[in-house]
Amino acid sequence: MKHAYMVVAVVVVGVLAICPDAHGGQIPINNPGFEDPVLVVDGDWDYSMDNQGWGYIDNDGDIGPWNPATADYPGQAPEGQNVGWAEPGVDAYGNAQPGGFAQVLSAPLMAGTTYTLTVKVGAALTYSGGGYAVQLLAGGIPQPTGNGSDYTGPVTGGTLLAQDNNSLTIADGAFVTSTVKYTYNPALHSGLLGEPLQIRLLDLNADETEFDSVSVEAKLPADKALIAPTTGLYVENGAVYDNYSLDIGQGNWTGDARALVKYDLSSLPHATIARATLYLLQSELGTADQDGQAQLRRIGTSDWDGTQSAAVLNALVADAKSAAVANFSPATGPAPGLYSVDVTSVVRAWADGSQPNYGFGLMQASEGLTNTGRQFGANPMLLIEFLFGDANGDIVVDAADFVALKSHMGQGPGATLAGGDFNSDGRVDWDDLQLLIAHFGETGGNAPSVPEPCSAMLLVFGAAAMLRRRKA
Repeated sequence: MKHAYMVVAVVVVGVLAICPDAHGGQIPINNPGFEDPVLVVDGDWDYSMDNQGWGYIDNDGDIGPWNPATADYPGQAPEGQNVGWAEPGVDAYGNAQPGGFAQVLSAPLMAGTTYTLTVKVGAALTYSGGGYAVQLLAGGIPQPTGNGSDYTGPVTGGTLLAQDNNSLTIADGAFVTSTVKYTYNPALHSGLLGEPLQIRLLDLNADETEFDSVSVEAKLPADKALIAPTTGLYVENGAVYDNYSLDIGQGNWTGDARALVKYDLSSLPHATIARATLYLLQSELGTADQDGQAQLRRIGTSDWDGTQSAAVLNALVADAKSAAVANFSPATGPAPGLYSVDVTSVVRAWADGSQPNYGFGLMQASEGLTNTGRQFGANPMLLIEFLFGDANGDIVVDAADFVALKSHMGQGPGATLAGGDFNSDGRVDWDDLQLLIAHFGETGGNAPSVPEPCSAMLLVFGAAAMLRRRKA
């Protein structure tokens, strides 16, 4: 028995080297370079960000886009033409009131994940810098949307995760890169899992600070993928819109709006999809006391890319070949926030080819009711959790999967998940065996189950026998 355990230990040690690595991806941010609106002439600025992606924090609305001239920044904007400026005022006692930009994202706080927020922070030659803070938070209520001509609204709430509190020295006329890194801390923030991420870019005093080129990267565990949509739009009043929201229902427009969103799943690894969750950030809801629930649907008729007519796109959401996935969000009362919808069965069908991947549709569960309009963020994020080592797709890694791998050992190129290719390299080899051992006993909930004694022994002796043959 000692020899059996020693053999398994030899196999398991190698797992650390060949397990899929954690991987990163950019989380979409609305208007990250403040390029909307377009300001053509150097020196032009605006005093509003309404319907342009950003809300404000505690500053009485003193934020906006600016196309700086060389007299302000010799190198002008670090990215594009515009930067964002923040010049908060003072409170009732004359004290400086920190404030600036804020944006709630459609991505949730996730366990085992490291987030990196980077921002260019500047101090113009013509304005004295007021000190700055770049913050990453979890939670918060997104700003209410306006009509495109008034001032943007406030972002409220949220718990600070990490920040750069004025740690960098910025020369006049220059920008520096502020980096804020946060790795999920279960001891401090377990109660915030699933809450939306929030960005704040603040001026700390009654002066002015500029910001540009905002980005957030999430480095996830190898068994998770966070996927942004490739296309998202909505149809309203007979027109197609592609901006910072996905509108549905009836608001200050005629008829019911409907939205469509699509994802590219062509690069998924060779692994069973244990769970798939769609995260939708709601920013606005009608106030009428009636059935205003949102409905998520699987589009089933034909593919689309946004070039189709409004009538065609509108019909795709609710035609006979589409299917309701879930109703979500409270039916009455304002209820902005991040909603999660289980879409596991739909994503599995897309991945295995049993259903065509034409994306999701969004609409009101009961259309034709007034004052039921609501808006969702333009980038609903799709979180897919994988189970490595499950060759037969029964959502558990067990002896049956080992048998499948053993019978296909050495095959490739062109090997499949069903044949034991667990690391997507097209071959069934020792790396796949070690992946199976690393995940043996795991289930669709990603929690190790207790293998039956005979299954565990089969894996031990089978792996040992294969190792002896390899040495021979």
